[in-house]
Amino acid sequence: MKLNYDRIFSNKSLLKLMSLLLAVLAWLLVVRTIDSITTRTIKDVTVDVTAQSSKIDPMNLSVVEEQGQEIAVDVLIEGDQGVIGGVRPSELSVVADLTGITQPGTYNNVRLICTDLNSVGATNKRFQVAKITPSMITVKIDRMVTRNFAITTDVEGLLIPDDYVGFETATTPKEVTITGPESEISKINSCGVSAAFTDPLTKNTTVKSDIVLYDSEGNELEKNLFTLSPETADITVPVLKRKKLPVKVDFINVPSGFPIQDLDYKLSQGYINVAGPESGIDAYQDLSIGHINLSEIGLNYVEVFDISLPSGFKNLDNVDGISVEVDTAGMTEANFVVKNIKAVNVPVNYEVSVDTVQISGVHMVGLEEAMENLSADDLVAEIDISEREVSPGPYNLPVKITAPGKGLVWAEGEYTAVVTIKEK
Repeated sequence: MKLNYDRIFSNKSLLKLMSLLLAVLAWLLVVRTIDSITTRTIKDVTVDVTAQSSKIDPMNLSVVEEQGQEIAVDVLIEGDQGVIGGVRPSELSVVADLTGITQPGTYNNVRLICTDLNSVGATNKRFQVAKITPSMITVKIDRMVTRNFAITTDVEGLLIPDDYVGFETATTPKEVTITGPESEISKINSCGVSAAFTDPLTKNTTVKSDIVLYDSEGNELEKNLFTLSPETADITVPVLKRKKLPVKVDFINVPSGFPIQDLDYKLSQGYINVAGPESGIDAYQDLSIGHINLSEIGLNYVEVFDISLPSGFKNLDNVDGISVEVDTAGMTEANFVVKNIKAVNVPVNYEVSVDTVQISGVHMVGLEEAMENLSADDLVAEIDISEREVSPGPYNLPVKITAPGKGLVWAEGEYTAVVTIKEK
C-alpha cells in the first residue's frame, strides 16, 4: 500500500500530533544531557600536610605534626553522575600548599589544593573539584633539631630489711636523644623516670619506666611532637644480703704430719663485713684471703693480702688489705747440711738415682726446744717424682725438707737436687 504524503501533510490534526511528539522527544534528550552533570560532596578526605615538604627542605624547615593527629576536609566534586558516584575519599589527594614559606612560624591561612583533579584511581574518567571545605588550615613550621638529655631517677617507697643493704640506684641508659621542633625542644628542662615500691626488697630489682619530659616549672610535657630514643629506661635498685665473715688464711707446701694447727698467726682484722646475692652469700661461713707457703715463713714473718671477693659481692668495710703476722715468738733458726736425700713415688717401670750428695745451707726455723736437739741426721730431703711427667734423663728437681717427729720445725727457702731417671 503506497503512502499518500500529500494527504498526511494536509491533515492538520495529524501534523499537530506529530509536532507534539517531536517536541517531547527533544525535551527528554535535553533534560537527560543536562541531568548527567551533577555534584557530590566527598567527606573526611585526609589532608597530607607534608606532601610538599621538598619546598621547605632547602631552608632546613619541617612541618610540625602531632603524632596521631589527622586533618580531614570535605571536597565538593562536579562531573558526570556515572563517574563521581564511585569516587572514594582515598582516591582524592588534598595537600597543603607550602609555596612561599621560608621561615619558622605558625601559618594560619595555608591553602589546600587537590593535586589529582582529573582522574579517579586508574579509571581516568574526568571530573572537577568545585570546593574544599575548609579551604585553608593552620600549619606550624619549625626547624627539627636533636638534643641529648640526662635522665634523672625518682624512686618512692623503697624499703630494705635490716639484714640487707641497698646501693646507689642505676639508670640504663643514662641519656635520651630527643628529636623535635626547635621551639618545642627549648621547653624541655629535664627528663626523668620513676619507680614505686610497696614491698621490701631483698634482691636486685629492675623496673622499666617510660621517660617523662618536664619544663622548667616541673610540668609534664606532651611527647607527641618528639621522637625519643629510647622511649624507656631501666631503673635498677641493687640490694644485697649483708654478712659478717671470719677471715682466715690457708697454708700450702705443708709436709705430711706437720702440726700446722700449732702454728699461730695474727690477723690485722679478724672479721670483714660483706654483702652479696642472697643465694651466694649464705654458702659462706668464712672468707679465705689467700695462701701462705710454709717454706716462705721465717722469723718475724708478715704478709699483706689484698681482699678479693666473689663476683657480685661488696666489701662493706672498704678494707683494701689484711696483714697476717705469724707468731714466731719463742722460735729460733739455724742452717744445716742435709745428706739424707731420697726419691719417693717412683713409677714401677722406672728407677731413679740421686746424683746430689748433699744440700748445704738448709735454713731451718722452729721452736727453741726443738731446735736445740735438732741435727742434720733428723732432716730428710724428699724428691716427689709423681709431681712431674716422667721421662728418662737427668733433672734438677725441687726438694721438700722435713724434720719428721720434731714438731713445729720447718725449712725456709727452696732447694733442689739432681736425679737421673731411667727405664727398667
